[in-house]
Amino acid sequence: MKKFLHILTWLCWILSGAGLFVLLGFARDTYLSSPLKTIQLKVEHNDVCTFLPEDSVRFQIDQLYGRAIGQPMRRINIEKLTQTLSVNPWVKSVKASTAIDGILKVEVSERRPVIRVFSSDGHSVYLDEEGFAFITQAHNTARVQMASGNIAFPPLPFNRSTHISNKIYRKTPLADLLKIGKQIESDPFADALIDQIYVSSLGEYELSPKVGHVNIIIGDTTDIAEKIEKLSAFYKEKAGSQEFQQYQTINLKFKHQIVCIKKLAI
Repeated sequence: MKKFLHILTWLCWILSGAGLFVLLGFARDTYLSSPLKTIQLKVEHNDVCTFLPEDSVRFQIDQLYGRAIGQPMRRINIEKLTQTLSVNPWVKSVKASTAIDGILKVEVSERRPVIRVFSSDGHSVYLDEEGFAFITQAHNTARVQMASGNIAFPPLPFNRSTHISNKIYRKTPLADLLKIGKQIESDPFADALIDQIYVSSLGEYELSPKVGHVNIIIGDTTDIAEKIEKLSAFYKEKAGSQEFQQYQTINLKFKHQIVCIKKLAI
């Protein structure tokens, strides 16, 4: 009798499990057959320039599915959607998921440009905080530091974002320019002061202020934080003085000192 009860108990458990499995399968099939009801889209814009209007992201989603709303949930391939949106050069990251109530949730973050670099050939790219180079927009210009001069680098392959550690950019000044741009941006005074970074024919980095006609030489990126800090302190102390008006060049190349060259007397 005990053996019979034991077998009966096991049969009940097996049947319950099988029934639950069938119910779960039915529920999943019902969910996958149900239509997508809405898309909850959130675009996290940077604080510099809006590259990704929300309607352009929605359009890209609709292009992938014909028209997303009304499509059965089984057609909503999260991996494919994420990959498709991530190809956009202005997209930093994508998070997507579906909910059982027929909702597609998509979160997109924009890249944040730190500096715009112009090549000697005339093309330009933005560099973001993480070191990714990405294309500019003709109708939308970010107010960031600019770099020009003797700069050579190839255009972005297929207009996609590419990290500056990529072998095609390793021998270019892009990494140094990003380092300088980030350091200037981190100093509010220097960020307001500097108009442009210039690469000389000697490969040295120079800065052009927004006000005045002084040439600021920083050389290479060695001790760049100290150089920018010294520059800000020097301007705060000397700018506006009669002595400062006589300077033609401010040289920050030398450690622990600033060398100034006066304009030639006419």
